[in-house]
Amino acid sequence: MNNRRSFSIGALVVFGAMLQAPFASAQFVPIEIIDATGDGTNALDNPFGIAVDSASNVYVTGFSSDNAFKITPDGDITEIIDAAGDGANALDVGTGVTVDAAGNAYVAGQNSDNVFKITPGGVVTQIIDATGDGANALDLPQGVAVDAAGNVYVAGLLSHNAFKITPAGAITQIIDATGDGANALERAFDVAVDGAGNAYVSGQLSDNAFKITPAGVITQIIDATGDGTHGLDGPFGIAVDAAGNVYLAGRDSDNAFKITAAGVITQIIDATGDGGGNGLDNPIEIAVDAAGNVYTAGILSNNAFKITPAGLITELIDASGDGAGNGLDCPQGIAVRADGIAYVLGNGTDNAFKIAADCNTNGMDDELEIADGLAADCNADLIPDDCETDGDGDGTIDDCDDCPADAAKTEPGLCGCGVPEGDADGDGVCDDADVCAAGDDNVDADGNGTPDACDGGGPAPAGECCGGGMPAMMPILLIGWSRVRRKRRKTAP
Repeated sequence: MNNRRSFSIGALVVFGAMLQAPFASAQFVPIEIIDATGDGTNALDNPFGIAVDSASNVYVTGFSSDNAFKITPDGDITEIIDAAGDGANALDVGTGVTVDAAGNAYVAGQNSDNVFKITPGGVVTQIIDATGDGANALDLPQGVAVDAAGNVYVAGLLSHNAFKITPAGAITQIIDATGDGANALERAFDVAVDGAGNAYVSGQLSDNAFKITPAGVITQIIDATGDGTHGLDGPFGIAVDAAGNVYLAGRDSDNAFKITAAGVITQIIDATGDGGGNGLDNPIEIAVDAAGNVYTAGILSNNAFKITPAGLITELIDASGDGAGNGLDCPQGIAVRADGIAYVLGNGTDNAFKIAADCNTNGMDDELEIADGLAADCNADLIPDDCETDGDGDGTIDDCDDCPADAAKTEPGLCGCGVPEGDADGDGVCDDADVCAAGDDNVDADGNGTPDACDGGGPAPAGECCGGGMPAMMPILLIGWSRVRRKRRKTAP
């Protein structure tokens, strides 16, 4: 346990550059992130559950290898739990996995009838066992979920129930085989929880799903009739978005449904898959991102799809896997980050893939391109700059360009956007607005609006005095007046 294996980012990027997968022309590319070798020391056999946290760490359980792994964004792989469990309680057949906001992972043991908590520091603790809440047993746990408060939820397949475990360790059965009292729950497979603490449980053999409020009110939200036109048969995976919309995968009906908070039911995908020849066969798991895009995988069609809120369906990966020899067989689980980066595991190929963004369709993972310095990302949004808008074509994207409509500038500078930069006389006034290009526009001693450097050689000495307080023009005026008087005296009779 706790051995590590690392994949070099540089190596992955070089590999991506050589990739000629069928998806290389799309804006995503499958990248294998773990295979049967596990962490290099501890193998991964028949992966079953997959989850991803807010830091993009991925968690995968091994059904037949009785363990679970953590894969970091950099490709470091660590076994976080093995068959020894917490040392006192074993883990037998790893199934469901989830992770909370603090990075604690939770792994269910199907045959050991228990669930473990694994802290980021590696401390492993059993939080529930076959005794359930002490009065109601837990048998063959499958799906696990965790809410914002750290409460953990687990579904018992053969005990036909689900439990809530608080951070303090209090365990409560929240639903049993009686369902809502009128509609039974048979074979509880998966569980999800929303931001309000409402839990949702799927019934594999009862062909339905239930909502359980924090107050314990139980309501059936869908049954075998599906949306009234398209039936629901063998529901497995269940997910819920921030708006309270619930998503359910029907394995045996080869479809998936959306159930709104108001109870409106709509089939969002069926056996035809994307309608372009890529069918969906036996979907098991389902996931939803922050934008309301839904993801599901077909365990028998060996593929995975994305369904947008507008109903656009796209196949993300098929049996060819990454197209470089790492195939995908029996995709048991699917998980997705809030930003829409999906992860798919292959139960039959003992591996997992990241469906990486590839905005420039060069066959490389955008995030790895950026991390390895092969692509610029000035606004740190994990999208290469060459995929973002550059309205003025100056090589700086609009998000990082303070003059997005001026190809000559990325900052306003002295003169502002759209105005050529220049200050020939160094007076701090842009040439385009410079009244006096010969000097400092800011010096205007006589206040006449014309800078001194352009005011006829300098300012007029208005109001300046010349000795004894007499104005400068007065001597000339007095001399002229005196001569006139003398002339008049000479000519007087």
